[in-house]
Amino acid sequence: MSHALADPAPDTAVPVLGEARPPSADPTEMRPGLTAEEVCRRLARAARHEETGRRVLAFYLVEMDQRRLYQATGHGSTAHYAEARLGLDRRRVAELVRVGAKLLELRGLDRAFCAGRLGWAKVLIVARMATPEHEAAWLERALALDARALALLAARSREGGAPRAPGDEKGLPEIRFPVSASVGSLVYAKLEQAQRRLGAELGREVDVAGLLDTLLDQFLATQADGSVPGRTRVDASAFRVQLVETGERGAPLLVSTEDGLFPLDAGGPGGEGAASEAVRCDAGVRNHHVAGSRDAAGDDHDHRARDVKTPPGMRRSVLRRDGHRCRSCRSRWSLMVHHVEFRSHGGRTLHENLITLCSRCHGLVHAGLLVIEGTSADVVRFVDAAGRPLAGAEQVGALEASRLATWGAEAVGLATVSLQPPPVAPDAPEGAATVTLRSMPEEVDASWWRRHAHLVRERGEHGTLRFEAGTPIEAPAPDVAPPAPVDTAFAGLVGQGERVARLARVAEGVRARGKRFPHVLLTGPAGTGKSTLARGIAVATGRPIAEVSAPLVTDRATWVRLLAGLAEGSVLFLDEAHALPRALLEVLLEAMAEHRLSLVLSDGVTARRIALKLPSFTLVAATTDDGAIPPALRSRFGLRETLVHYDADALAAVVRDAAAREGAEATPEGARRLAEAARGTPREALRLLERALDDAAADGAMRLDVSGVERTLSGLGYDANGLDAGEQRYLAVLRESPMPVPLSRLARVMGTTPRSLVEHVEPWLFLRGFARMTPGGRTTAPRVRLMAARGGAPNVRHLAPRAYHAT
Repeated sequence: MSHALADPAPDTAVPVLGEARPPSADPTEMRPGLTAEEVCRRLARAARHEETGRRVLAFYLVEMDQRRLYQATGHGSTAHYAEARLGLDRRRVAELVRVGAKLLELRGLDRAFCAGRLGWAKVLIVARMATPEHEAAWLERALALDARALALLAARSREGGAPRAPGDEKGLPEIRFPVSASVGSLVYAKLEQAQRRLGAELGREVDVAGLLDTLLDQFLATQADGSVPGRTRVDASAFRVQLVETGERGAPLLVSTEDGLFPLDAGGPGGEGAASEAVRCDAGVRNHHVAGSRDAAGDDHDHRARDVKTPPGMRRSVLRRDGHRCRSCRSRWSLMVHHVEFRSHGGRTLHENLITLCSRCHGLVHAGLLVIEGTSADVVRFVDAAGRPLAGAEQVGALEASRLATWGAEAVGLATVSLQPPPVAPDAPEGAATVTLRSMPEEVDASWWRRHAHLVRERGEHGTLRFEAGTPIEAPAPDVAPPAPVDTAFAGLVGQGERVARLARVAEGVRARGKRFPHVLLTGPAGTGKSTLARGIAVATGRPIAEVSAPLVTDRATWVRLLAGLAEGSVLFLDEAHALPRALLEVLLEAMAEHRLSLVLSDGVTARRIALKLPSFTLVAATTDDGAIPPALRSRFGLRETLVHYDADALAAVVRDAAAREGAEATPEGARRLAEAARGTPREALRLLERALDDAAADGAMRLDVSGVERTLSGLGYDANGLDAGEQRYLAVLRESPMPVPLSRLARVMGTTPRSLVEHVEPWLFLRGFARMTPGGRTTAPRVRLMAARGGAPNVRHLAPRAYHAT
């Protein structure tokens, strides 16, 4: 950081008897009875000491994190050190490290803080939002605004970008305010009853946000009349929300709050601006422009000069004409008057251009999901976005439920509108009814789940499943490829003859008994054929196979959808099984044992437990880390096979077969020389074969002999023992040391990490006997030292050490 913190110099003057003693510079001194001015001065000084202390903490925490100094104290991370030594919680440590790193980049922000021009609260906001490119603009706004106004500006701007100019509201994402409360069981029961009652009155599901909006409207429009249950209607004009028109075409309306003006939605056509359009249709909007002005095209209906709000008398006349029912769904709830031709498009406030709609249908119209066909109220026709006719509350309710399940809804005045565009999804089956959490059966099968899986989302830190009401979709049955001949199941596999014979024998036995193939756990080094064996099991059983990598599955909803999407009797190949998250592991254990799942679904208020019947399947799990497989999972595998490295003869056969498939000839000597450098795995042998074929093709001859393979390996950095450059350097460093070398020191000398050595360099050296492990560290094997003394490599064990005495 650019500035060091310095304590104020102590006052060295000797006080004269009878004079007032100067205030103490000790920040820990506490003296009662001081004047108000002195108390304020000491409070300011104490606050400044606290803020500068945070900056110092941030600097040295970043220093410890970047240089990994926590290792010197025996801790695993900076957070562990701060928690154990300083008593700081991890969330605060993460914040300090983040801010400290940003202060190293934002030097102007750091200088302003050191000079006392900014407080720590503003530093946190600017450090989160600013980059070096926009640091000056954010610093200027931070100096001009108080912390609360700066926080509001940050909420309305994008991280990493410049602060928004005053009045620039267009294109902002919707701003939402979370509301949470902890209530007792009685209050929670009342909340459930109120939600059910409102849903019964509306004829559709209502979430907590919709219930809260209705209750707030009722509360603001009434007042207590002195009786216990009674409330009577009052003039609620003082509580109405004030909306302001910016005057720009397509711009959103602004909502006036105590914190300033906020955009109602993102603006523009379609669903993004549906909220503003619905309010403009039948609500009073403050507009500072003069009515009657013309636009650039000379149109009498300029977007800044729309007709005034529908007069009360005309509203009552339209309601009487339509029988006080919604013209779309025939509902009597929350009726409003809507313009057939939108006011924003030039529609006039005339009796023949007005129809009655409920708040639900009004929101669907402005969201573009419900379309009014016709030019006047007498000849209107309602269709959905695809042009299909809609009639009755059931079809409109299904449309609304689908919208709420994917978009989210927010009530504005009396209109319920959507703020996000709907996802592209297959059409619902003809006549499909809306499915809610309460209408779900207690037990469902995989086919049912596939049709309704789009209504299930994972929410929360613990992977809880949330079910949102909606209609089912047509879900195709799982694809099943035609089975391959059983006798080709393990064809071409070499080097694992004992395991292949055992798996083939089990497959024959379960077919004769009419049983399912048992779950299989395959462990062993990477590249030894675990995936190939899994595919062979599928062919041997005549079943389809589904392959998935465990690190790619992170949420419970996706995992359940994958299990429910299996065909009956499928083979599920789970690669890297040790990386499966713990929450998904619990789901897998139940599915393996019982072929069914007990799931808890919630819609935000109500929770239900349902049973999901899964298709029977065989799990083939592959892992390179057998110790990371939990015992509960390991015990459920009927077969546990450990794959080992291939010997040179088996790998040479793999090389010859693969070369023949490429139209090349590999001599036995050339194939064996290539196999000796293949680390005991077919994958590495095939990789080296590809490079050898490239060199052979460049020379114009598709024949791999010893000399050609030697040139290829030499070009790739391999020596006569088949060791690559990293392994050769590893042994050279060990030979140069007169004593065993600890792993961490060996990694520092080689410029890599201990994990890289353990996982990528040491396994082959230990397997071949080139290196060994002692209590004091790593060292070369005796035969390697003897080879170095007799061969071309120098034996430097008796020379002055160079690599480690300096460290």
